[in-house]
Amino acid sequence: MRIRLGRFVDGAVLPWAEADATWRAWALSEVSVRVGRIVGEDASDRLIAAAVEATKGRWPEAERVVPLIALQEEHDAWQGRARNSSGKTTRIRYSINKGLSFD
Repeated sequence: MRIRLGRFVDGAVLPWAEADATWRAWALSEVSVRVGRIVGEDASDRLIAAAVEATKGRWPEAERVVPLIALQEEHDAWQGRARNSSGKTTRIRYSINKGLSFD
């Protein structure tokens, strides 16, 4: 399954990757995860949930089903939360060196 990673900065969710066009930056921000590991966004933080919803609202309708996980920089790592197939919150971490990992 594919998900998209974003950076939560100043109240907005930006693509993890950088590119000359926004659509390309989002495409480059996609990673694959095992089915069921992540099924959706975690909405426990209302500010982040609203920013994710606003960002996805600008995507083509067919792409809005792709989970967007907003990461925040914490202690020299980018961390976020997602919902797994059991409906529970799972913490994730992403780094350029190690890739995506789950707590």
